[in-house]
Formats: sequence, C-alpha cells, structure tokens
Amino acid sequence: MVPATTLVQHMIDAVPGPGRAVAVHDARFLQWTVAAPPTEATVTVRPEGQGRYAVEFGRQARATVETAHGHDTAPRPRPWRTDAPESRPAVSARQMYDDRWMFHGPRFRGVTEIGALGERHVRGVLTTPSAPGALLDNVGQLLGYWLMATHPDRTIVFPTGVEEIRFHGPPPQQGTALDCHIRVTTVTDTALVADAQLARDGEVWAEIRGWRDRRFDSPPEVDPVKRWPEHNTLSETQEGGWQLVFERWPDPASREIYMRSQLAGPEREQYAGRPRAAGARGCSAGSPPRTPYAATCGRTARAPSSPPRYGSPTTLAADRAPRAYTAESSRLWNCRWRTAGRPPSHSFAPPPTAPAPASVSTSRRSSSAPKRRTTPSSPRTSGRSSPGSAAAPAR
Repeated sequence: MVPATTLVQHMIDAVPGPGRAVAVHDARFLQWTVAAPPTEATVTVRPEGQGRYAVEFGRQARATVETAHGHDTAPRPRPWRTDAPESRPAVSARQMYDDRWMFHGPRFRGVTEIGALGERHVRGVLTTPSAPGALLDNVGQLLGYWLMATHPDRTIVFPTGVEEIRFHGPPPQQGTALDCHIRVTTVTDTALVADAQLARDGEVWAEIRGWRDRRFDSPPEVDPVKRWPEHNTLSETQEGGWQLVFERWPDPASREIYMRSQLAGPEREQYAGRPRAAGARGCSAGSPPRTPYAATCGRTARAPSSPPRYGSPTTLAADRAPRAYTAESSRLWNCRWRTAGRPPSHSFAPPPTAPAPASVSTSRRSSSAPKRRTTPSSPRTSGRSSPGSAAAPAR
C-alpha cells in the first residue's frame, strides 16, 4: 500500500508554482492506494484564493495546500519540553525494523533512534529517507511504536487524517537527522490522535496537529503470523491431517487489514472476487467466501448466528471432502468451516464416523515443508530471545 504521507507529498507536488507549500490542512485519507500492481489516479487541483488549493488524489485522498513565497507566514514555535516521567525503551530503532514490529522497506526506514518513552509521549530521531513523504511517515511509525510499547492489543494503526502540517523551512535533504517529539492527545478503542514536532539544530522545521490514526483489532495470538509468516500459520494441523483455525477478528475492517498484510496483489484480487457470505447462502461452487467462519467449499452451510469472538474454535468439517485450494486462494480461509464448542479436554477432532479431510494449507510455504513456530519478543520486554537473531530468516 502507498503510505498516506506519500499521497500528501504527491498532492503538494501537484500545486502550481511559484509559491512554496507552507502548510497542509484537513488531509483526509479515504481509500487504500495499492502500489502493486500499479494504480493510476487523477490528481485534481482547484484554487481557493489567498494561496490555497483544494487537491484531490483520485478517490483516495484530499487536502488543502497553502502556499506562500516564504516560510515566514507563521511564527516559528519553540521546541517542546517535557517534565513528565519517561523511560528508556526496551527495543531499539534497529530492532523495531529487524524484528518486524514495522513492515516498512529500506526506503521508508527513517526512525534511527527511540530516545524516551512516556505515558503520553515519545521522543526519537528521524533520518530523512529517500522516498517521497517517507519522513512524515516516520512520524507515524514512531507513534505506532509508542502504542505497541504501552498497549497490549489493538496496536495496528493506519492514518485517516491530519488536521494541519505546518512547515517552517524547506524540506530537509536525504540523510538529514531531525529530533521528533510526539504528544498523544487522545486514545480510544478505535482512535489514536497526536501532535508532533520535527526539529533540526534546535529549531522546529515542521509541526503537526491532529494526526489521527484508526486502531484495528490485533489479537496477540496472531502476532507471530503477522511478523514471521514463513514460520507460522493461522491454522494448525491436527491429528488426521485436518486444519483448525480461530476467528479472531470481531470486525470486518480488522480482518481486511490482516488480509492485506498477508496476500499479494493477485491474491487480493482473488479474495475480492469471492462472494460475501450472507448467511453462507448464495456462494458459488468452489469459492471460499470473505468470512472464514462461514466458508462453504461450494456447498450451502449454516453460518453461525454471530461471528465467533476471541478463542472460539472453528473446525474444518469432515462430513464432506473439501476442495484443496492453492496457497494463493486460501491464505485466510480453509474449506467448509463449522463452529464448534471447546471440549473439556481442550482438544479438537473431526466427527469420529467421518473420514478425515485432506489438509488445506494456509502457509506461504508448501504444506510438506516443516513448520517452526516462533515466539517473538515484545517491545515492552527486554532480555528475551528474538527471531531477529540466528533463527530469523534472511530478508
């Protein structure tokens, strides 16, 4: 996916000269922008008077860009100071990337130091990367680390809007280091809101007000799959060769986020083409539906009255032989699910009178390859072994 701040940079670049962009107001990010395969978008610029332009990036984003001949249109604020208690983070900036707490590639890895962590703030150093908009994206990465380090769940966040970004100088060159100070203003189950300052040589270069993230459900049990999919799967192979999986996402948006982190472009297209499971009726033959707990493998099945919550098991029914979908089309689902209660022994098995179904793999690798489960370290806990050591796969 294209980072939201990259869309901001594209909208800034679309504004005609000769003025310089000194502020971005009311940025809204409305839809995902797919990077692979490439996406075409029409950028529309409408003058609003007094050096302001309303810019739309297709249907994906919009903002108002303010321009001027210099960056002295607003007084330069002083760098923030804090007297609040803070501690040294247990995870370094390098570990944050190497241990895959962040999924960003090399051109977006600009957090070079995590200096201090507080109950409502975080400080660090950002080194300007090469990709368009990457420096502002690093602000969001540092904010995301604060959430991971201070909250046990709902730690997946994506930006939905920014109230204002004010620039007090020209963009820094690649490799320039800036101090970043983030103040968290609001935390709810669904939203994370913060303000931020970026300072260079003791002077504020940019100030951000009202950075708003949408929080998505992220049960800790699936964290190893998210970070190390080559060694972990959503489903577990049971005795007899059948698969067990749990429905862990209580809302469709959280499941959608997880799907996008696991499936490549062509796989997402296949997933989007599957019919929605409205009571598990009307699914075309051989098409896994969009909700794993109501998959039918081409046959009508009764969906549960409500989606199972955390820890409620969903078993692969053994009354009929399922189709064995390829890894591309079955990453987030198996065939013909049936909700079941947890037996007292906490073990699961197919009905004893039915033949065991064929295995359906949800791994990125072949089902015949050995699977090794890992338990990654937590950003709030130091001293544990990490998959980023000898056990980690080559990137």
